[in-house]
Amino acid sequence: MIEFPLLKILAPLYTLCQIFGTAPVYYENHRATYSKFGILQSIIYISGFLTLTVIFFENHTNQVPEEFLKIKTISFVVIFRTVANVAVVAIIYIMLFLCTGKFFDQVTKIKELENHFEKLDVNNTNPKSNKEIQRSFVFLWVVIHLVFGICGGIIPGLLKRNDKASVEEFFGVYVVTVYPRMVISNVNLAFYMTLLVLQARFRIINSNILAKIEDSKRVRKYPTKIDFCESVRHIVDLHKTLVKIGREVNSIFSVHLLVWIAVTFVLLVGDLYVTTYIFFFQLPETHILIIVNLFRNVLMYAFELFILAKYTTDLCEEANSTKRLLVRIKIDIDKEDERNAIIVGALKLGQNTLEITACKFFNIDNALLFSICGAASSYLFIMVQLDMGNRNNTEPTDTTSMTTITDYTPTTIDIN
Repeated sequence: MIEFPLLKILAPLYTLCQIFGTAPVYYENHRATYSKFGILQSIIYISGFLTLTVIFFENHTNQVPEEFLKIKTISFVVIFRTVANVAVVAIIYIMLFLCTGKFFDQVTKIKELENHFEKLDVNNTNPKSNKEIQRSFVFLWVVIHLVFGICGGIIPGLLKRNDKASVEEFFGVYVVTVYPRMVISNVNLAFYMTLLVLQARFRIINSNILAKIEDSKRVRKYPTKIDFCESVRHIVDLHKTLVKIGREVNSIFSVHLLVWIAVTFVLLVGDLYVTTYIFFFQLPETHILIIVNLFRNVLMYAFELFILAKYTTDLCEEANSTKRLLVRIKIDIDKEDERNAIIVGALKLGQNTLEITACKFFNIDNALLFSICGAASSYLFIMVQLDMGNRNNTEPTDTTSMTTITDYTPTTIDIN
């Protein structure tokens, strides 16, 4: 049997869900069951999170320098960050209540196909792929949870030299800012790992077809096996099943992805604007802690968007390349049934492509990443130009007043 890595990966993620209070449902005997303790824990956690958000929002806002709050864009970013965190966490809780069972149904379907993939894995590449998936999980868990999550929230608090700030205040602000980030990252990790497992299964299918291509180049009057047509139909059916699973997984996470990408884009532009504003119009040395926080946020947003775009693009390319590989098999001119099996299989695969979307509003791929970079740069440039223009419009008035006063004084002295 092929070792199934997704269950090993989901086990620690589910443990984290229990720690974060986001495990109202457990999956047992192929069915999702609501846990009374999990529901109670979720209600307590979300109530505590909302309470701390309301209590510490005003205090946290008061810590923002007054000159920043005068800028409407910066005030919007401060308010939007808090509201967006609450909104995304609320959507995740709703999704966990409604879609946990559906997600584990798809995981079970993938597991049930493992015997078929074991027979297809002619090069025995799957154990290596499973280890790569587990290493990717460890890497992402360390970077997202530890570096950007836990340490990213603690270090700025340690750098902050404010003796009046109590431990309770720091804890409250830490929970309000870091807790939603950890919950969101946990859901994203489950999605990423599912994509990697699906990609590995598509890779097994493509490797099997590549082996057939090599055989067709060496063997005369290929194919020589009687079950060739059945093998092609079996590969096509497996591919269609995986595509269907991929679409179902995408639909489960689709609303979360749409809201999360939109929020991340707004916060990315907002944090870049605040950073640019400090460097252009303020003294960076006096706001070093704010710069550290903003730089960490920008790195985190860019990293997570890059990972999302990379994994979705790699999966779709692996899935949609199968039809191109299938038609590269060289069939002897006298083998009409085998040739028809290839043609029919390629047509079916061509009509069954895989795309990862956000509620079908847009595809999630490398093109989206470049669009976000271009849009963020454009918005940032426009906002900075507007600020510089506003400052230039206020400076001539002050200069004119000074010139008038300066010219008036010497004239008075000369007359006397």
